[in-house]
Amino acid sequence: GWLSIIAPHAGLSFPGLPWDGALEEAGGRQDATPTHFLRAMPSLATRRGALTPTALAKYSLCPRRYYLDHLCGLATWQYASPREALDFADGNAKEFGTEVHAILAGAAEEGASPEAAALAARFWDSELGRRAARAERSEREYDFVVALQDLVVDGQIDLWFLEGGEAVIVDYKTDHVAGEAIAERARQYAIQLAVYRAVVKRLVPALPVRTYLHFLRPNVAIEVTSDLDPELLKRVATDAEFATVGGTHCLRCPHLN
Repeated sequence: GWLSIIAPHAGLSFPGLPWDGALEEAGGRQDATPTHFLRAMPSLATRRGALTPTALAKYSLCPRRYYLDHLCGLATWQYASPREALDFADGNAKEFGTEVHAILAGAAEEGASPEAAALAARFWDSELGRRAARAERSEREYDFVVALQDLVVDGQIDLWFLEGGEAVIVDYKTDHVAGEAIAERARQYAIQLAVYRAVVKRLVPALPVRTYLHFLRPNVAIEVTSDLDPELLKRVATDAEFATVGGTHCLRCPHLN
């Protein structure tokens, strides 16, 4: 079928998934499209394992996108927008983001691209960067595994530090975003930041915790104050439908043409 044809070319791998049963449920159609195929697949609710904060954020925006990316393991082999396609042509946006994060984590700038070095310097010259430099405790690329109700979440906090009687979390973003779009993008990252806040609150329960997104290209820091919704965690743990939720994020979805 279509899977055996496109998988080798798209670099897709689906170990252990019940494709044969899905095809039988689809009525054995030889012309089954990817959409038919995925709708016919049995629920994979028991295959979640540990989640990342990014996966939780994706679920909060659209359970179907979460299902396709994290439960079905479908690679994002389409570009969500012309901007993202251009990023790939310029050297891959994810690789560039990793380069910037590495510099901010303390890696040597030798061999780094001038743009990556400039964005890292932009953070250290900011108010948050200056606060981090004088912090009494500072943790970069802080790895964690935490139990949140019936879910296990693992991830990495870009930076958190203690300064001025409070804990401060900073998540760096290299997104191409400006103007009014910054606030909308920040809302899409709110769940991710809420997870980080929950983690640091457990580490320093006596201190207030503040959480910031620093968009490095426009050099804008936005404080994110929302906490994790217990009902969201419950839905992620029990959902077996994974309904599509439409919105502006659909414009960036790699599963839509």
